[in-house]
Amino acid sequence: TQIDEGSHTMNAPFFLPNISNFLLFSPHDRGDYRPPFEGQSLIVRVTENCDNAGRCKFCTYTSRAPGRSQFREKDLSEIEEDVQKASQHYRRWLTLLEKYESQACPEDESPYWTQVLREQWYQRAFFQEANALFLETAKFRKVVGLIQAHFPHIREFSSFGSAKVLGNSRHPRYKSLDDLASLREIGLGRVY
Repeated sequence: TQIDEGSHTMNAPFFLPNISNFLLFSPHDRGDYRPPFEGQSLIVRVTENCDNAGRCKFCTYTSRAPGRSQFREKDLSEIEEDVQKASQHYRRWLTLLEKYESQACPEDESPYWTQVLREQWYQRAFFQEANALFLETAKFRKVVGLIQAHFPHIREFSSFGSAKVLGNSRHPRYKSLDDLASLREIGLGRVY
């Protein structure tokens, strides 16, 4: 594969597609949907399914996943188990990168490409499923702490959220401006 780097063309090593896709097959629990921008983020499923039970006219989630409309908040122990599995898988991926770095690449650009992969994958974490902001603020903070314990380099977080939680002060899980500010302080920068 050739990639144009401005003034010269670089040959991407043979392992690039295989090693970059390795993280897509992590054994931890992940949902079906994520925004395109989160394609290389660590995906952490903190709720399952949709809390709106498929009543949104624009959404095809429940019709595409029949029988999966029961909304459930995952226990902290389940989330921790998933984060541990993802961390183990990520460490295996880093070991593979080190293996390829140590092999001489004909163009001697192998370290460049492995660094590119390191800088692209798992630099952020994305919370799923349909309404991850349903979690109590204290529990959300604990989940962020779990992720940072296993992935200390991750400092940016994003999430799916619902207008029910963000905009309705009568909702039992309503996020006030103070709640949102505290989540912003720990790295939550984007809500879809």
